[in-house]
Amino acid sequence: MPQLAVLLLGLLHLQFSNGLDRQSRVEFALNFFKTISTYQPNENIIVSPISVQTCLAMTYVGSDNQTAAEMQRVLSLKRFASKADAAVDFGEFIQTTVKSPQSKLEMANRIYIDKRLQIVPTYYELISKYFRSTAVTIDFASNEEAAQSINAWVESETHGKIKSLINPSALTADTAIVLTNAIYFKAEWLYPFDPSYTVPRDFNLNSAQKVKVPMMYRTDVHIKYAEVTRLDLVAAELPYNDTALRMLILLPNQLDGGVARLEQTLSMNALQHVKYLLKETTLDVMLPKFKIEFDLSLVEPLKTMGMNLLFSNAELSNMVTGAKGPLYVSEVKHKAFISVDEKGSEAAGATYSQILERSGRFFQPNLKVDRPFVFIILDDNAIYFTGHVLKF
Repeated sequence: MPQLAVLLLGLLHLQFSNGLDRQSRVEFALNFFKTISTYQPNENIIVSPISVQTCLAMTYVGSDNQTAAEMQRVLSLKRFASKADAAVDFGEFIQTTVKSPQSKLEMANRIYIDKRLQIVPTYYELISKYFRSTAVTIDFASNEEAAQSINAWVESETHGKIKSLINPSALTADTAIVLTNAIYFKAEWLYPFDPSYTVPRDFNLNSAQKVKVPMMYRTDVHIKYAEVTRLDLVAAELPYNDTALRMLILLPNQLDGGVARLEQTLSMNALQHVKYLLKETTLDVMLPKFKIEFDLSLVEPLKTMGMNLLFSNAELSNMVTGAKGPLYVSEVKHKAFISVDEKGSEAAGATYSQILERSGRFFQPNLKVDRPFVFIILDDNAIYFTGHVLKF
């Protein structure tokens, strides 16, 4: 029996609020990051939890029975009485948070559907109305042209930061749908660093090794800061200009294994505890410049989180008609990028899943980020990017 595929693609950039179901987004983000961090424990990581959640949520609203139950649990959508309610919340989130003039965010959704198939009307209504997705008919049998079209859209929506997300070989005549979600963020620091003060300084890889890295430096930075004894770390929020977004830095006191221990204990309660302790203050700050590009298949991590049926015997008949057999997800891939320098931060991320048919001068800074640390880009509504810096 010929294989039939649906690809799901997602890209993004950063944020965290009250009113909407903030808890579902933050809860998934922390669980997702905790899982991902165990798959490449010695590498620098940057992921877009909201990209992955949004992409999979667009599949969730077309799922049924036990497949839907698993996805609901893993995506932290249990608080919604129905899939439609979840779609409404995503719609409100996009409208009130992403579309805000001060968000510095750009988000777009798109569905590519093979010319042989038809989208189930009720499913498309949810996707178009709440996820604001447009639909494009495409011939997946012409895999080179199809991949070029999708990758061009992804590259455009992430301002050139995510390229070649889908390999043409991943698309076949049996591909049914590609769902895409793109979010991009770029903002300058509220208190930018003077490049003339950026010089090589020591970054401690562990208690025995250190390397010279370009360290940014600034005096009298107005930030939120806390010493968090319960988690054995120092926390600081660096604000961006003209937006509610900020970068939360979690800096473990322990050099050896401090980040790994933190990531396995990071939870909603832990993050709320940190937020409660953060207080406005003025400090001298030293922060390394860094750039991370990350690329990983998410099939095994999502299975670890409990999403199994999606990759074997998925019930996705609510998505399309005309398929010769049941659909299942064969691949979920995530790409993300972040660059942090004296001016600010720029980040982007992309996710796709393939569904197949079964057949200078320095003073002593008060905040010295000179050892492995976790960073989270957020606002009051969601976590948009999170990762860790372990090495240079």
